[in-house]
Amino acid sequence: MRNRAIFLDRDGTIIYERNYLSRIAEIKLLPGTKKALTLLKSSGFLLIVLTNQSGIARGFFDKKFVKTTHQIINRKLGGIIDDFFVCPHSPDAHCSCRKPKNGLLRAAAKRWRINLSSSWIVGDKLSDIMIRNKDGMSSILIGKNGSHYCSDSWNRIVKTIMKTEYRRQYVGR
Repeated sequence: MRNRAIFLDRDGTIIYERNYLSRIAEIKLLPGTKKALTLLKSSGFLLIVLTNQSGIARGFFDKKFVKTTHQIINRKLGGIIDDFFVCPHSPDAHCSCRKPKNGLLRAAAKRWRINLSSSWIVGDKLSDIMIRNKDGMSSILIGKNGSHYCSDSWNRIVKTIMKTEYRRQYVGR
């Protein structure tokens, strides 16, 4: 049996966007994130973060800081994130792992034996979700009103995913 997953962007999706987060004190979960991800996890989804972190290549912070950041995020979420996949390259490196390319997605799918056509990707930018076009995944953007996050975004996301999954399972695609 192959697993299904929710692939998540990190900055602007799980935590507030900080433009090169470089201090642990700046880590703050978006409203509703913990409750929503807990519901999705209890529904049988793996939760996997795919994140571009070009601040590593630019010298703003190192890989150890990013790893520590992920440990703190996961602790704030009650340990429900199954894995974090990071692209440390700058945009001009033209690597295969920087979103919207799908190298991180492929690595996660292989490691966790994920059925991509039964999985979702959630992000706050089109570049986060563009990789789904190549793999038949469903996607959803977290809601913003200008630079402010909509307070019901995670509620809407969970409802959309659960309603779609119910139709897939009981009604057919």
